[in-house]
Amino acid sequence: MNTFAQFEFDPAEQYAAARAVTGATAWRWIIPLFALGIPLVVIAVTVLPHIRTMSPMGIAMNSMPWVLLGAFYLALIPMSQKRRANRMAKTEPSVRGIQERGVDASGLHVRGHGLTMDYAWSDLLTAIETPAFFLFFYNKNCAHFIPKRALNGGSVDEVRSIIHAHMGGRAKLAR
Repeated sequence: MNTFAQFEFDPAEQYAAARAVTGATAWRWIIPLFALGIPLVVIAVTVLPHIRTMSPMGIAMNSMPWVLLGAFYLALIPMSQKRRANRMAKTEPSVRGIQERGVDASGLHVRGHGLTMDYAWSDLLTAIETPAFFLFFYNKNCAHFIPKRALNGGSVDEVRSIIHAHMGGRAKLAR
């Protein structure tokens, strides 16, 4: 049994897949902890000891740079992923034309313009199913994806069955 999906590259879908990959890795916790933790510590050390002697405007003015820095760091990863997805069609020849992704008994197969990659099941760290994608991690931060929209109705269950049969506990599937 094998299941293959064909689709055209779509920057919005690439961005959604990149966000899904980020959400499935430790980065989903590291970035917010860094972006919120450091500004909160700096505010606690520099502003809170003087809060009784400062005016409300002084508190706001001394805290604002750190709040803005935290907001910048929270937005940095999504903004860079969006920019990268939008630029891929121009800078990455392998995403031009029809993309093909598939799974069978031997593993994951990725095909694009001038690109052929085959991964044995043992080469993949994990597979994660999200509402829109099947993500296949070949290292702890990078993954190939199969968009569910490119699969026929019954093919989603076939992909899920193949992943479960070959990855077992390394897979996190919806059902």
